[in-house]
Amino acid sequence: MSRCHVKSAVGHAARGMLALALMGACIACTDAAAPVVRPPPLDENPAPPQPVCLYLMEICPVPLPTYDGSGQLAHPDVAVLPDGFAAHEFWLVATPYPNDNANLENPSLYTDTDHRWAVPPNIHNPLVPPPPSPAHNSDPDIIYDPATATLRLYYRLTTDGGDQILVKTTSDGEHWTDAATVAAAPGISIISPAVVRTPDAHWYMWSVNAVHGGCQAASTVLERRMSSDGVVWSAPEPVIIDQPGYVVWHLDVQYIPSLAEYWALIAAYPSGGGCAADDLFFARSPDGLHWQTYAAPAVARSDFAPFAGAVYRSTFTYEADVDAIRMWLSGTVYRNGQWVWTTATTRWTQAELMGQIAAIRPGAPPAGGPTTWTTSSPEAAQSEFP
Repeated sequence: MSRCHVKSAVGHAARGMLALALMGACIACTDAAAPVVRPPPLDENPAPPQPVCLYLMEICPVPLPTYDGSGQLAHPDVAVLPDGFAAHEFWLVATPYPNDNANLENPSLYTDTDHRWAVPPNIHNPLVPPPPSPAHNSDPDIIYDPATATLRLYYRLTTDGGDQILVKTTSDGEHWTDAATVAAAPGISIISPAVVRTPDAHWYMWSVNAVHGGCQAASTVLERRMSSDGVVWSAPEPVIIDQPGYVVWHLDVQYIPSLAEYWALIAAYPSGGGCAADDLFFARSPDGLHWQTYAAPAVARSDFAPFAGAVYRSTFTYEADVDAIRMWLSGTVYRNGQWVWTTATTRWTQAELMGQIAAIRPGAPPAGGPTTWTTSSPEAAQSEFP
């Protein structure tokens, strides 16, 4: 609690009465304004790149350089490797998306250098070059394959009437293979791929099918594909999930070996709205097909001013030794006719996260801007769906 200091030239008695009066006012205003902060659990191992918040449950911006100079990134995905890969423990991929410019939505790579996020040595972003307009890239997902000691980057390519999921691989973080197509579907039916390799070498890919309505779909289908190698995939099958009052739009999935279950962060928009007004929800599953959801968001648009428009596709890692979850978030606010994007981080213990998503919270706030993305230039891709 902060202290109030009162200086006065009046007499001792008057000073005492004044101090008592102001003390009550000071306590009231201080208690109302000061956030509840708690010390973090044990140090993170491995320690994530700076900046991170000093306290649990805070949300702190994470500035990252972008090849276009905007510093505005969407759709982060992280691979955390305690044993390291190419001398780094953290690898992150995301796409610039200033004012929803799909031409700039090209996967870009970051890693931990001197305890801060930086572009890896000898990498020149974007890692994936832009295709000829009106085609565009989006939705990256990064994962480590211990069987081949390689890092894989999956991402989505939207072309005229269709979506493809492509993969690039590297054995050293610097030299990447040419992209190869591993899945394809009609446009807007394979959104936000989230790829998991389990310890028993099974591969799974979750994605969202929004072919009936796209960014304003009244409902979407969360689908799962399977593979033995992460290259040749099965046909999709729908999973069982229901986020009451919301439409699932984007997601990240991780397998948690110590708990033998899958966790997901799901960006979803209110039913009847559009994909530019998302909140971020947590879900869990014992088998990847049957998902338990929770009524309240883990991170809502009202929780962080730079996310007042949408809390978008985000990523996370679970720390089994302290039962905590570290998230890297992306979100946006509509300001002066422009969508402005911010990357941020937050950390929770599992108990606090469960308390957050089980709490009774106000209903979804009204949209802080348009409920669908606006095409930002005549050259932007024909798809308005990032």
